[in-house]
Amino acid sequence: RTDEYGGSVENRCRLLKEVLEAIFEIWPSDRVGVRLSPHDAPNGGNTYYGCKDSNPDVVYRHAVRNVLNGLNLAYLLLTEPRWVGKYDDSPETDPGFQMPLRNLEMFRKEYSGVMIGAGGFTPSSSYAAMSGDGSKDEYDALAFGRWFISNPDLPERLKSFHEWKANGGADASQPPPPLNRYERDTFYTQDAEGYIDYPSLEFDQQTPTDNSNKLDYEGMVLGKYPLLEQDVVGTSLKETEARSKL
Repeated sequence: RTDEYGGSVENRCRLLKEVLEAIFEIWPSDRVGVRLSPHDAPNGGNTYYGCKDSNPDVVYRHAVRNVLNGLNLAYLLLTEPRWVGKYDDSPETDPGFQMPLRNLEMFRKEYSGVMIGAGGFTPSSSYAAMSGDGSKDEYDALAFGRWFISNPDLPERLKSFHEWKANGGADASQPPPPLNRYERDTFYTQDAEGYIDYPSLEFDQQTPTDNSNKLDYEGMVLGKYPLLEQDVVGTSLKETEARSKL
């Protein structure tokens, strides 16, 4: 582009700045959140919706540091460039689950407000990104998509996993609850299957009589979906098969 929205880094970030200025005329900044999906196309990483730039690191760093930082936003959500849709039918071997965090390292020091991470997190990597010991850059919160679809009580399950990790992991006596393995083929379909039939932990622990009149459990089915131990998610298929035989 050769107009005021192209060329220089400032021009490329102009639309973001102008949109926020218009929104702030209606809503205070602390009621507004911004989501960016910095890509890594020059290095072979993932892009989103065909959004490419010849120098994404410079453009996104300017957006975070010079446009967004200091606005007192409710949050800035950054999508890690590692989710690859064609592989996500297998949560055991999805390569995105094993890729390192990129945006956290690049942008955490550029932004002083609340920063949320999204894209390809597993229970183990979520613990690493939010361990809270202050020794490294960390996200303030994490967003999940696929695992929330198959686990309606995902925060409770992840909390148990984080506590288990903090207490020594495999050496601890009480393992965390497993996750319902999601079925990718049921995403974005028109039926209840794959949306309301994944069971919660509470449903799993109730008797049929207890469940009969509770709308919270409507549609849930026990035993329909395989379970995955939380520390297995994202490991290699070979390792997963070996552990299943123990």
